[in-house]
Amino acid sequence: MTERKVTTIPASISRSAELYSTRIAKRRVAGYARVSTDHDEQLTSYQAQVDYYTRYIKSRDDWEFAGMYTDEGISATNTHRREGFKAMLADAKAGKIDLIITKSVSRFARNTVDSLTAVRELKSIGVEIYFEKENIWTLDSKGELLITIMSSLAQEESRSISENVTWGHRKRFADGKAMIPFSNVLGFERGEDGQILVNQEQAVIVKMIFRMFLEGMTPHVVFIPYQEKEDLIYSFNAGDVHWCVNAKGIKGVSCPSKAYGIMAAGKPILGVLESGTEVRGLIEDSECGKCCEPGDYVEVADLIRWYIENAGTGDVKKMGQNGRKFLEENLTKDISVDKYINEIKKL
Repeated sequence: MTERKVTTIPASISRSAELYSTRIAKRRVAGYARVSTDHDEQLTSYQAQVDYYTRYIKSRDDWEFAGMYTDEGISATNTHRREGFKAMLADAKAGKIDLIITKSVSRFARNTVDSLTAVRELKSIGVEIYFEKENIWTLDSKGELLITIMSSLAQEESRSISENVTWGHRKRFADGKAMIPFSNVLGFERGEDGQILVNQEQAVIVKMIFRMFLEGMTPHVVFIPYQEKEDLIYSFNAGDVHWCVNAKGIKGVSCPSKAYGIMAAGKPILGVLESGTEVRGLIEDSECGKCCEPGDYVEVADLIRWYIENAGTGDVKKMGQNGRKFLEENLTKDISVDKYINEIKKL
């Protein structure tokens, strides 16, 4: 009887399966969370996602926490501005991540092309993604088909939401209801019914601005961009009067450092500063400018008008000279060091 010859053919192993099978016992697992707006309810969801996945990953003995990647207030219609998403992909390619967990396909990407591109790219290097809501594992044979379907649905949902929002804006405009960021608009405020009301205090400044324009004073307003520290001497000397402003409620916390630069340049100060603050006391003690309370727009307008009407006079020049003199007599480096030494000796 002829002896039968048997040839053994080993099973072929895909690149991703090979990488998966040779990994260390603990999988390096990262979480990804994203919300598309800065609204309070969205931020609550965002923080909940971060806390949940951080605790969930760390609770598993067979997983090693590889970090939490996040994008806050960013749309998922494309990946260009999602720095957390891009950092996560870069770390995965660098071999720092084995598994990524995220809430859903829509949290990962609402654009089908971007979603599939990222999934296939990560799959080719053996990095798996788990979409918890849809229970999809990307290394599973059915994973890509399900992701294609879910991403397409998410993309269509995003487009539908965008169209609905646009329609809503147009409907409000047609009804005479305008959407205005009142906190950033001078002279107006929101009424009880959402209608636009004139803020009478702020209107004083708005009227003054328009009157100055009609009187031909616009050429005297020059906007100077951000200046490097070594160039500040030139910007301080460029103006006849300098603003020095602090928000109300931070008394004793902050003293604008530019106040010293203005005084050193021998220029008068228009201070919008709360009574009792260090810098307002400095201005008043040295008689180097005029001050009013933050939020007192009528007084601000009056002070601006006073400086305009008295530009180039001895009163305004004297203020600048007073500031320079006070600085030299009380705030030089040597004098300040001596004051610190004396205070330390009292301890």
